[in-house]
Amino acid sequence: NNIENQFASVQSEKIQAELLFLRGQINPHFLISVMDTLQDNINEEGITVQASVSTFKNLLNYQLFECNNDEINIEKEIEYLASYIKVQSNRMEVGSDIQLNTTGALTNFKIAPLMILPLIENAFKHVADKKANPAISISLNIDKEKITFICQNNFKEETREENEHS
Repeated sequence: NNIENQFASVQSEKIQAELLFLRGQINPHFLISVMDTLQDNINEEGITVQASVSTFKNLLNYQLFECNNDEINIEKEIEYLASYIKVQSNRMEVGSDIQLNTTGALTNFKIAPLMILPLIENAFKHVADKKANPAISISLNIDKEKITFICQNNFKEETREENEHS
């Protein structure tokens, strides 16, 4: 029984260390993507660089300072995800179909911070074509103590023949 308790304690410490590591890292690909977006926005009309910088600042502030606890209110996490999606959407063509839908009781529901972000990052990274009206659909449903997350994009895997002819 004592060995089981020690094992459970070690497992818990390992999970805590992994969560701290995840929270402590700022994805360099995300930073580069945001900087590319800001650079592109300097020459485009309709999108102000000031708004993009403000959104980016809020994203960094959340990652660095608000994610210090084991759990965070899902409303804060969704705000962060919506800002991330906004920044990434600025890189897509006008008319792209990027959706974030949330349903259920969001108040008083806690989640480990930044657990959903890698899945959304992947959806943007592997969307079929960033310049040909990409589609990404993200759905979060909270039902009592359960969260259902669905993230889809219009990814098209190239065949070997297509790769050989490119």
